[in-house]
Amino acid sequence: MSARLHLICRDAKGLVCLDPKGAIYRSEAWALTAAEVARLAGGRVYFHQTKAEPSYFGGFVLDAEPFPDGTSDPERFVLRLKAERDAKGVVWDEAGRSHAMAWSSGVLDD
Repeated sequence: MSARLHLICRDAKGLVCLDPKGAIYRSEAWALTAAEVARLAGGRVYFHQTKAEPSYFGGFVLDAEPFPDGTSDPERFVLRLKAERDAKGVVWDEAGRSHAMAWSSGVLDD
């Protein structure tokens, strides 16, 4: 069983390519709990401009670490992922949070 997470990430903000040949990226400063991060290990993440639009990017979550921003907020994480072609064009999962202000589906299990 693997987990999945849909996130609104407008204009790829905070998304950085670490290794173009290996398709390794990092996406930073996500407000997730340690429990959500643990559930997401080995799962997939999908980035959307809006909930109404299919994902424009995503992939397999390699790991996550606390965001080193110099504040005391322990609930922000950096996700490191391997980009996958089939992560493009995925619709926002209505099984998760889909209300008007939702920026995250929450971690969902298959």
